[in-house]
Amino acid sequence: MDQPRRTSGPAGRTGRTGPGAGSAPWSPHPADLEILALLAEGHTVESIGRRLGVSDRTVRRRLRSIADDIGVDSTIEAVVHAVRGRWI
Repeated sequence: MDQPRRTSGPAGRTGRTGPGAGSAPWSPHPADLEILALLAEGHTVESIGRRLGVSDRTVRRRLRSIADDIGVDSTIEAVVHAVRGRWI
């Protein structure tokens, strides 16, 4: 039987009422904080990948995971959340 295709973006994550809704507090990994800090400084995904020695796809995947872990719908929201939480 075919599984329904999972979508990314807000449509794929309905039912949330705010950052971290329904989940344990996010415990940031130093590498995640480095990615968020570089993004906040204005680096592109490509330049972050080069700087960290990983592919663009890996950076994008980590950013998506970070946003999901925090409970936000975009990487920009994840950066804002990290700044406001004084993680970066």
